[in-house]
Amino acid sequence: MGPRVLIVNDNDDGLFLLRHAVAKEAPDAVLLECKGANLALTLLESQPVDAIITDNRMPDMSGIAMVRAIRLHDPTTPILMITGSPEAEAEALAAGVTIFVGGGTWDEIRGKIRALILN
Repeated sequence: MGPRVLIVNDNDDGLFLLRHAVAKEAPDAVLLECKGANLALTLLESQPVDAIITDNRMPDMSGIAMVRAIRLHDPTTPILMITGSPEAEAEALAAGVTIFVGGGTWDEIRGKIRALILN
């Protein structure tokens, strides 16, 4: 069994793209998906994961707020934030994001996913 990867994104297209990017980089990964930060926090109470990939802008809670909540109980799980808001980088990293992507090509994003999951 491969790494357990949680993808958090409120957008169906975002989930689809990330699901396929993770599958390409880590074909044996076990994927878990949540369509919002609150659902992700609930899932993490009962299921450990090896890595988290999240968006920042979500209607129920920002990805940054979710990362802060995760870091209260889990300081080590690697978290990749992929967002269209490059100005959020400093705040995201201060909150505990391991790798921040504020744009780039899909090849670059897949490289960040590979670094997150395989390290």
